[in-house]
Amino acid sequence: MLHRPVRAVALFALGLTSSVVMLPLHAQSLGPERIAELTEAEAPEAFDRFRRLLSLPNDAMFPDDITALSEHLTEEFEGRGFTVEPLEMPGSDALLATRAAAGAERTVLIYLQADGQPVDPTAWYQDSPWTPTLKTRRPGTPVSSVDGNPEGWETLPWERLYEDPDPEWRMFARSASDSKGPIAQFLSALTILDEAGIEPDFDMKVVIDTEEEMGSPYLPGAVSRYSDRLAADFLVIFDGPPHDSGEPTLKFGARGIATITLTTYGPRVAQHSGHWGNYVPNPVLRLSQILASMKDEA
Repeated sequence: MLHRPVRAVALFALGLTSSVVMLPLHAQSLGPERIAELTEAEAPEAFDRFRRLLSLPNDAMFPDDITALSEHLTEEFEGRGFTVEPLEMPGSDALLATRAAAGAERTVLIYLQADGQPVDPTAWYQDSPWTPTLKTRRPGTPVSSVDGNPEGWETLPWERLYEDPDPEWRMFARSASDSKGPIAQFLSALTILDEAGIEPDFDMKVVIDTEEEMGSPYLPGAVSRYSDRLAADFLVIFDGPPHDSGEPTLKFGARGIATITLTTYGPRVAQHSGHWGNYVPNPVLRLSQILASMKDEA
């Protein structure tokens, strides 16, 4: 079972740096050395922030948990100068956080996902999937081993992160990478920019989806209903797998999901194959033929 470990990058550098350098800024700029300096200073709080976020259950099937998570995120964004409001939906509300920049002529809409897939706590090799656990791979354990099994992984005290973190350590917790990691990185990057006195030269709108793993059933309707509040010049989605190199990556496109409901018809009761075989429609055969026609070998 894949427990979605996320790399405990030394000083959180890859995640924070990638978030910092992608934001267009005013004439001021941060060089690599300055970014590293600010990132190192922010690292302890970034680790704590990530740990607090990972400790909050986020299965959308439990609305009370989503409410608690949303309250936490509201505090985080309001603490960075955002105005936060719910986008009311039949299920769990999404959140919209907005922050204006002086003299901005453009608006960037940023999409973040806060919920995670349902989880079986008994399948985890730790106290709870909501208890972030720091682990290191035991010598000789294949790189393909990612389940956190004690036979291949040793648990480390969380405090080791503040001493001399190793880029090969892993944090095991539900939604550590999909998709609380991007949220934590984004919040920490904003903190670094604020502390450096640098403001993005665009207005920011951040929409936080709380039902993505359910297929975001009510989000399309909310986009239409709140189109004026979500209006923007650009859309940035913080999601997707990391590149094998481990380097920060920008991707200029995302796949969507299309759904369809197929209904096939046939006899109400079983028919004798010798009398009606190959003549009376067989719903299973019809459906398999339809499905097979939808995709070629490529």
